[in-house]
Amino acid sequence: MRSVETCPHHDDDAEGGPACRLVAEVLGAGAAAAGPVGPTPAVPAAGPTPDARRPGPVVASLVARAAEVVHRAGGLPGCDAAKAAEVKRWALKYLVAAGPDVDRAYRPPRLTQACHFLGEKLGPPSERGRTPPAGDAIRSCRHPSHRTTTIDGCMLCRDWTDRPRPAPRPLDVLLKTPDRQGPLVRQWAVGVTTSPRGAQTLDWTLDSLARAGWDDVRVFEDLPTTIAPRHAGRPTTTRIPTVGAWPSYYLGLAELIMRHPEADAYFMLQDDVLLYDRQDLREYLETMLWPSDPPGLISLYCSSVYTRPGAAWHELEEAWVWGALAFIFPRDLARRFVADPWVLAHRWSASGHGLVAIDVLIGAWADRHRFPVHFPCPSLAQHIGAVSTLWGSHTLDERRMADRFLGDLEPG
Repeated sequence: MRSVETCPHHDDDAEGGPACRLVAEVLGAGAAAAGPVGPTPAVPAAGPTPDARRPGPVVASLVARAAEVVHRAGGLPGCDAAKAAEVKRWALKYLVAAGPDVDRAYRPPRLTQACHFLGEKLGPPSERGRTPPAGDAIRSCRHPSHRTTTIDGCMLCRDWTDRPRPAPRPLDVLLKTPDRQGPLVRQWAVGVTTSPRGAQTLDWTLDSLARAGWDDVRVFEDLPTTIAPRHAGRPTTTRIPTVGAWPSYYLGLAELIMRHPEADAYFMLQDDVLLYDRQDLREYLETMLWPSDPPGLISLYCSSVYTRPGAAWHELEEAWVWGALAFIFPRDLARRFVADPWVLAHRWSASGHGLVAIDVLIGAWADRHRFPVHFPCPSLAQHIGAVSTLWGSHTLDERRMADRFLGDLEPG
């Protein structure tokens, strides 16, 4: 992060305390009468210095807040209410999700605990012809299915455990498999949307995907993000400047369709989700997709709002609202979704300036066309943080968590 003091827009001498000069530049000097809106925050060191043409998400948040103050005041010298409203709309285009909150983000146990099976160091991986990081040394592994591993290897291994425990019961026992009715799924196209966050969870999502059976995953970055070396080879699409959550999701799904037109299933995830990954989830899904014919949408995530007793798959009898963390689209519905004028029109929605409400949009679209939405309970995915944005404060409540996540409920 660049320090506040080194930002060219930081003003220590502003009336009312440290402030951001860029706010006055965009809104007009007279708008400062609205009162201080906060100092220039630290901004990412990577990428260009924010300016009035490309403010970046952090400075844009200050501009949006100031514009809201001016608009509510009915305008101020140099910036009337109409201009303030337009500036706010402009600034919102550059905002990206900043959560999960650093203090509340879930941290996978394997980040701080060694695997029960991890053994002693055996030396550097010389066959790679390079000097590895200290944590990448080859180690012995006492698990009966492995002989050696590395720290990164432990991050990607579904056999990791912090204590002796029994092997998990088969997934089709833990979660009753519905009768398959639709065509077989053999080819997948998988994408994860991400953006810069206060607490980076993308690596944990990619780790979980690998353990669950998906290695070929494309990352859709809404501004460049930091990815751990173990995932550095992932195919990545980066968008600069930011386009926002919904456009990133839509463009990501459309790109998967263009790159993989023969895929049977298009799996779209957000970057703050963990899957049930103690077993091959992909293999399990290929035995049961699709539970209807013609196929409908599948959410691997079940919010506490949709919790059901027992362990089975369900079809929602109302429009889906809670969570777009892990949706699977059959080929035909993926194509129909991205080509639907009604879906495209969401970009011009007054609500959230057409940048948010992905879950509500998908649910309303499915309900509009009477496409079923199936989901498991217990959930096969968990939301792992307290989500906020740089504009406003949208904290995660219990409705956006799975209160029955199979990864927590599985015995042992």
